[in-house]
Amino acid sequence: MSARVNVCNVDFVNNPAKFTDKFQLNITFEVHEFLAGDLEWELTYVGSASTNEKDQVLDSILIGPINEGRHKFVFEADAPNPAELPQDDIVGVTALLLSCKYNDQLFLKVGYFVSVEYTDEELRENPPADAKIEKLERCVKTDDVRVNYYTIKWEDAQPAEEVVEEEEEEQDENVDVGKENEMGEEVPAGKLQDNSPVEAAPIESAQ
Repeated sequence: MSARVNVCNVDFVNNPAKFTDKFQLNITFEVHEFLAGDLEWELTYVGSASTNEKDQVLDSILIGPINEGRHKFVFEADAPNPAELPQDDIVGVTALLLSCKYNDQLFLKVGYFVSVEYTDEELRENPPADAKIEKLERCVKTDDVRVNYYTIKWEDAQPAEEVVEEEEEEQDENVDVGKENEMGEEVPAGKLQDNSPVEAAPIESAQ
């Protein structure tokens, strides 16, 4: 079935921000048909381009049941824990993933590139071996957004588990694990997009 939920706008309230600041997102979405269950929204920080084990789920929120129409909410999530990030991957370019599930089925994934740099010019030119977290600034690149929608079973009577597994397997087979950006740094493009979305639509995102 076609998607019953479309994301209309994602606004990062505090962007750019200090690395340690919370993420604040104003999310506007549209529901085309009443949903009896919950939408589960999740924000994930990609800790390393080479492995999923360093990904950090920053927070998740349940919203539902939901009537037909346009809705807006604020999603606030903690910054990633730097102690759990590889030192070599803290500074540079990584990714932030906003995903949404219904009945445990992933139907939406929005990917953003995130640049993490020192605010001090001297530190940018001569970065220390151990990252100075308090001197770092992050910037979510809202002008380069990757949006994927996936087919799921929206009816409550239909099982969801098999659908999620199939989607994840297909994505792993078809997507490269890395991509080079304009700065020549490897970023986890495979986590931002895959080659098998059934629907794709642009999302407006305030600068």
